Amino acid sequence: ANALDDYEEGTWTPNVQQGTVTAESNRYTKIGRMVHLVTRLHSFSNNSSGSALEIGGLPYSAGVYGVACGSIMYSFVGQSDATVLYLTSSDKIQLYGGHSGSYDNIKHSDLSVSGGSTDIYLELTYHTS
Repeated sequence: ANALDDYEEGTWTPNVQQGTVTAESNRYTKIGRMVHLVTRLHSFSNNSSGSALEIGGLPYSAGVYGVACGSIMYSFVGQSDATVLYLTSSDKIQLYGGHSGSYDNIKHSDLSVSGGSTDIYLELTYHTS
């Protein structure tokens, strides 16, 4: 009847496809079909792979792919302009940015540059089915 009657808060467990990551402050709120989540990710074990950094473990499967809305702040990442959170068709979050050519995403090899430890804060809103 009323989609706003469908309200839930909880925790979720982010993961990465390559290696491991420490995650903190992993909370979500679901209102109807809209899911809003937050997390802090740090201590990535893989900073050498050329594979895209993909963050999984969403609390609900996405109903719409190829789009996302959110904000991100990070340190010690080799690509400084990847500020778009992109939701893939396999329920993974990727970090993209503008580029002089094709779009480019953050890869594991972009993490922990200059001897620092990558720290990522993000919040994301998406729609479930």
